[in-house]
Amino acid sequence: MLTQALSPQNIRIKFRSNSKTQIAKELLQKHYQGKQLKILMERIESAEDPLAESPGKGVVIYSILLPGAPQIQVFLGVHKEGLDAESYDGEPLKIFVVVITPSKNREYIDTLAYILRLLRQDSVRYKMLQAKTPEELYQILLEEHREVEE
Repeated sequence: MLTQALSPQNIRIKFRSNSKTQIAKELLQKHYQGKQLKILMERIESAEDPLAESPGKGVVIYSILLPGAPQIQVFLGVHKEGLDAESYDGEPLKIFVVVITPSKNREYIDTLAYILRLLRQDSVRYKMLQAKTPEELYQILLEEHREVEE
């Protein structure tokens, strides 16, 4: 599920930007360029309900349907200082997730539900914010995944 869709290459822990959409762009631009990146950014910027993107607790999730994408991909960013942007509960936004899916099928729903369940846990978010490298953050998520599986 998440472990197949996410890799250390899809994780960033340092950002130059200070807006939700620009952080999403920084997450994506290593993997997408040109027309595809433009399409993705248009979909992020035109999200219908801005509060639906932020489930609370300092988390923002963008879910993008991209027909032709090879598989579900998850991009994850941690902005340790946080952004004082609009959020559901008023907390600074610190964890950014972009989920790209070729179709909104069962695998997509399961992946998104798993991400939400994981990020609702205070202990998981705390560990994520302590990570110093993308590899360390990825290992934290692998450990959490193993605990859920047991």
